[in-house]
Amino acid sequence: MDDAEELRIVCTAVAHMANVPYADVLSRKRSHCLVFARSLTWLYLHEALGYPTSDIARHYGYDHSTVRYHIRQMRVRAEIDERIARRIDRVYEHVSRNLADYTATRLNEQS
Repeated sequence: MDDAEELRIVCTAVAHMANVPYADVLSRKRSHCLVFARSLTWLYLHEALGYPTSDIARHYGYDHSTVRYHIRQMRVRAEIDERIARRIDRVYEHVSRNLADYTATRLNEQS
């Protein structure tokens, strides 16, 4: 799986969990639910998959400092609010399952 495909799968899974359109997560729209979904996507990409903030920023068309800020804010919010921490955990589980399912499907197609 290439990076662009992995980024698409993660963003799609987060958008589904946040109940927002995939295209809106990629947009510059600033409604609370979209910013939250975008921040969750960036957090997962950085913490769970190890993407550098500069790569995430380049893919989404943002400055790397903006990506770093949103990742930091998600961490702070998770420490303060247990509901946010649980939501992050649920998103991580959902995205991880989606990536695993996609990988398994691709492997089955190749054999």
